[in-house]
Amino acid sequence: MVRGQARDRALSIPSCLAALTAAAALVAATAAHGSEAVAPCALDALRLAVETQGESTTARIGISLRSSAARSCRLSAPVTVTILHAGRWAPVRGNPLRRLVSGVLARGFEKEVLAADWQNWCAGQSGVRLVVSYGTLMNVQPLPVLPACLDRRRPSSLALIR
Repeated sequence: MVRGQARDRALSIPSCLAALTAAAALVAATAAHGSEAVAPCALDALRLAVETQGESTTARIGISLRSSAARSCRLSAPVTVTILHAGRWAPVRGNPLRRLVSGVLARGFEKEVLAADWQNWCAGQSGVRLVVSYGTLMNVQPLPVLPACLDRRRPSSLALIR
């Protein structure tokens, strides 16, 4: 009886390999079909939203995109965050911060595409602006929340959280 069971298992290995190959082909075909079915997002159907929030001694910057298109669409462009001070690039390590955004944005939903943490700002408190862009969309606004100056000997820094 044990010999027969071993032989049955040995005979089933080619069947298992054939089933796995067929399943892999099906997954690949479905993935290829799914990526072709989702059109790129039209910039005129996107809304770029910026949210800033003080967190302890730092400033959190969150960037979101929302689509008003009739269907889900595919995101595939860089989002850039630039801090300006008195009309020029602020002396902040990591400024500007850029991240390639990719993925599907469902119709009517908002998706956070970048989160950053800014810390140790020791320069002037006035004239600080945030410039955010995705493709040709741009949002320029004053920063209502600035990070605390913790150490004048260390540079200010902007870092990607996600």
